[in-house]
Amino acid sequence: MNSLTVGLRYSDFGCHLGDEYIGCIVYADDIILLSASLVKLQNMLDICCIQGASLDIQFNADKS
Repeated sequence: MNSLTVGLRYSDFGCHLGDEYIGCIVYADDIILLSASLVKLQNMLDICCIQGASLDIQFNADKS
């Protein structure tokens, strides 16, 4: 999961609070993506799918 959060942080999509990146909040097996733009949110979802495939993680699109 660390590589997923690092990938999202380096993409710089998502929200920031001052200098802190808060675009991705992870707790156990849940991930919350925060973005002010639908386009950037879709980009974040694409990153999650790519990173998830490399980690053998499946995302449930019905819950997204």
